[in-house]
Amino acid sequence: MLVGFIVCPGCERIPADAQQGADAVTLTLNIGTSVIDAAQTKAVDPNVLPYEGIRTLRVIITSADKSSITYNNLFPVDESAVPVSAVLSAQLTLENVPVGPSNIYVIANEASIGKTYETASLDLSKKLEVIDEAYEFFPKTYDQISEKGLPMSGWISNVNIGVDNASFSISLERTAVKIHLTVENATKDDLILKWVKFGKFISDRFYMFREASVDIPEDTKYKEQRFPVNEDEEMDFELASQKKTDWNPVYIYPNYAYKDQTGPRPYTLSLATSLKEYQPSLLSNNMNSLVRNTQLNITARITASATISIKYEYVPWTVKEISVPPFN
Repeated sequence: MLVGFIVCPGCERIPADAQQGADAVTLTLNIGTSVIDAAQTKAVDPNVLPYEGIRTLRVIITSADKSSITYNNLFPVDESAVPVSAVLSAQLTLENVPVGPSNIYVIANEASIGKTYETASLDLSKKLEVIDEAYEFFPKTYDQISEKGLPMSGWISNVNIGVDNASFSISLERTAVKIHLTVENATKDDLILKWVKFGKFISDRFYMFREASVDIPEDTKYKEQRFPVNEDEEMDFELASQKKTDWNPVYIYPNYAYKDQTGPRPYTLSLATSLKEYQPSLLSNNMNSLVRNTQLNITARITASATISIKYEYVPWTVKEISVPPFN
């Protein structure tokens, strides 16, 4: 079930630094989530999961030239400790918003990346770079986003706020990539999945407000990522013979890890089972980046000849049923 919320002035909200002009209006914002169009594909996305919704919304309004912040407030939307459904839309009522040419920015779930975007710490003349060099906040598995969710952002520019223009709609996009892994055991034996490892495309930073489809900071660093993270741990996930199993989704920052066309291709997957440890397999010969607000569906098939083959689909992140093409 998907839920929408209305947040009004009478609701409890978190105090914030708000600069009020002499002429002000009550502003209504209708906020929803968006998807990116994709090429024709046989696969579609799994349902949006309960932990992937909106928890909090911060609204920041600046002057048209971004030289000053005229409004900044954080609104609680879903305060469930463990959500049972995803909140994908909200209507906010903002009081005492200065009139005039403005830019409106919205950030969802800032706590998921350890941020509190108060006025004093912001520079919206830039794209608001988020740096996570220690990989403290992402990557994460689905279970690990239960409390704080995923970061999202959206904005509209050069709007003229006034008495006759006091209602706007903003679409949020998740500033993460979702990796959905299915492992198929095509052997006659039951197996145990011990670990999986993604290649050196796990990035440590991103722009909160991008200006292009692939808009990644130049100094982004990349690493491999194993699950479980600790090398001395194994997941002991049962893989029944001739069955498929969905493993926990993984969320990472958007990336552009294959710029040097002469170097090794980083977009790989390796795994280990009770039968064998498999070397990294390319996800695709054509992959050089992963765009935010999209999902990478991967099926890894383990065969009787002790090899794995990979199929993938790169799709929008929407509310649909999954249908990954079979191996031919």
